[in-house]
Amino acid sequence: MRLILVLAIAGALVGCAASPNSIAPAYVPEMSYEGITCEQIGSELRLIEAKLITLSDMQSQRRAADATMLILIGVSPSLFDSPAAREAEIARLKGASETLRRKAAVMICEVPPIPEDLLPPQPSQPPLVATDVAAQ
Repeated sequence: MRLILVLAIAGALVGCAASPNSIAPAYVPEMSYEGITCEQIGSELRLIEAKLITLSDMQSQRRAADATMLILIGVSPSLFDSPAAREAEIARLKGASETLRRKAAVMICEVPPIPEDLLPPQPSQPPLVATDVAAQ
């Protein structure tokens, strides 16, 4: 019985919306931005990353709603209404941002910093104490 419950929960979790941080960037060729100026790169990055923040927030909310519905009724809404289009758009925007930032680096352009909302979460590490250093 316990195994069946574990398998049912694991199967339902597969249907949940993906975390925005777990969505890999899609490949966006640099030729897509051929002839672009540094100013245009900065403007495009601001637009892309603002949209990416909005979609990532929507994806996080969807993921939370899926988890809530899974707990309440045992079924994830994503099983019936796939968030694949939003996930594909997040992947495309991440790829475009990476491509533009690479192009800016090659062209030696000043670009806006990556918004904090888009930075991957940093793993929390315990502080290093003197006894830890001596043991190494």
